[in-house]
Amino acid sequence: MTYYYFIGADVTLKPWEDNRNAIGIWPSEDDEGYFAKALHYPLQHEIYNGLDSESETISLMNYLRFQAEDKEQCVFEIAHLLSSNIEDYQVKERVDKIFSEIQSPKELIIPVGTILTIRKNK
Repeated sequence: MTYYYFIGADVTLKPWEDNRNAIGIWPSEDDEGYFAKALHYPLQHEIYNGLDSESETISLMNYLRFQAEDKEQCVFEIAHLLSSNIEDYQVKERVDKIFSEIQSPKELIIPVGTILTIRKNK
């Protein structure tokens, strides 16, 4: 059993090699669409074992800022889900936030079974 952060978006996410190494963001390997069904937007990246430290939350926040910087509006979905061949993942809660209102990268730490939707508006 492994816990992942899955990242979906309504825009194509750009590669950012520096951040990929810092927190292990990789293109999603959800070839059969099993986890993609939980999201409203295309699943594009995943973080193996989720976020473990405050520095990783800062890296993820910087990555999202990088993705949003040239967009007037966009939507990100971050799902913290269990990957297991023994039991299915469960979505227990959906949380919405406005990008500009996120006060701390620690707000990106979400419980297992939660999908966080972050909207950047004009």
